[in-house]
Amino acid sequence: MNFKKVLLSILISIIAILAIWIIYKLVIVKDYILSDSEGFCTMDSQCGHIDPCGGGHGKCENNPDKFAVGICDIDLEHPSMKGYECGCIELIGRCGWKK
Repeated sequence: MNFKKVLLSILISIIAILAIWIIYKLVIVKDYILSDSEGFCTMDSQCGHIDPCGGGHGKCENNPDKFAVGICDIDLEHPSMKGYECGCIELIGRCGWKK
C-alpha cells in the first residue's frame, strides 16, 4: 500500500469522526443545558433544585440546600422557566437541566 492511500484513508477517517461528533452535538446539546447548575452525579436522585420563591432562580446541583435561600426575583431566562427540569446528565456525570 502506498503512502498516499494510507494518508487518504486516515484523512477520511478523521473527517468521518468529526462529522459524527458534530451531528452528536447538534442532537444531544439541545436536550440539556448546564447554566445555573453544578455538581457531579451518577443518577437523577443525586441532583436537586430548591426554589423557595417559585420564580425561576436557584441552581440545579448535588447539594440543593446550599442555594435554598436567595433573592426572590423572576428570571424568565432561567432553565426552569423554559421547561427544563433538574436532573443528572448521565452522559457527562453532571447535574444539569434536562428537557
